[in-house]
Amino acid sequence: MFASDLNPIAGLLTWAAIHIAGADDEKLARLREFQQKVYDAVDRQMLEWGIETNEQGDRANSYLYCTETTCPECGYSVPLAPSWVIGKGTMTAAFLTENQHLGFDIEIQSGLKA
Repeated sequence: MFASDLNPIAGLLTWAAIHIAGADDEKLARLREFQQKVYDAVDRQMLEWGIETNEQGDRANSYLYCTETTCPECGYSVPLAPSWVIGKGTMTAAFLTENQHLGFDIEIQSGLKA
């Protein structure tokens, strides 16, 4: 069987369903150990390069995935999302602001009023 998906998250989930679901405890333990080694190596490299850290030393704890499409009429690159609400409990949402590069900047705001 062959399959393809443009969404990398969907591809990862499909791989996991094929290779991890139903694995025995020993195989899962080895996988978790390998995942931790990879995480630790990437974390060290990110700290060394100084990326994913702001001026106050804060680091991201989650990421949002959004794809874009280009309007065939005006040439704008338009981000696509089913909702710009990020967190109802934290009253967090994303707002689009037109930029000078035929696209939009995305600003995240928290603590919004209903």
